[in-house]
Amino acid sequence: VPHNAEEVWGEQLIELLTAAIKRRMIADVPLGFFLSGGIDSSALVALASTLIDGSKINTFSIGFTEASFDESAYSTLIAEKFGTNHTR
Repeated sequence: VPHNAEEVWGEQLIELLTAAIKRRMIADVPLGFFLSGGIDSSALVALASTLIDGSKINTFSIGFTEASFDESAYSTLIAEKFGTNHTR
């Protein structure tokens, strides 16, 4: 395995995800993402915000009363960082 294989794979993953998001953002209706605050949804919102202004991205999340399940603080941080129109 080449010493830079992980870096190359990481770059390829970002390129593939960005292309997939770009294809799905072609719409004549408002765009929206469920933002849990986890790594997956946060990465998708981050990549989408590189394609269009974050204020044109609607994000939605839910919170839980059980603290061990609640990631709403993280979803709020991501929404603020990328300037999305966030609903919780």
